[in-house]
Amino acid sequence: LKFDIIDRLKASVTFYTSGSTGKPKPIQKSLVQLEEEIETLENMWKSKQKEVLFVSTVSHHHIYGFLFSLLWPICGGYSLRCET
Repeated sequence: LKFDIIDRLKASVTFYTSGSTGKPKPIQKSLVQLEEEIETLENMWKSKQKEVLFVSTVSHHHIYGFLFSLLWPICGGYSLRCET
């Protein structure tokens, strides 16, 4: 996924830790960082099949759940089916 209409180096998203060890802390990621993380996931675990079942035990509200169960499948062109 490439965001061609905005500056991917300057544009960012702020995530927050759960606060389990105190006050939630902000974690800022640029779009380039997110693209690189998604590309790394795809390179490590890509499938030759597009019919892949992603099972995530982490909510998409968490950074890893967001990356593994939402961004990577969408950006990798995999089918997405959300169920709880």
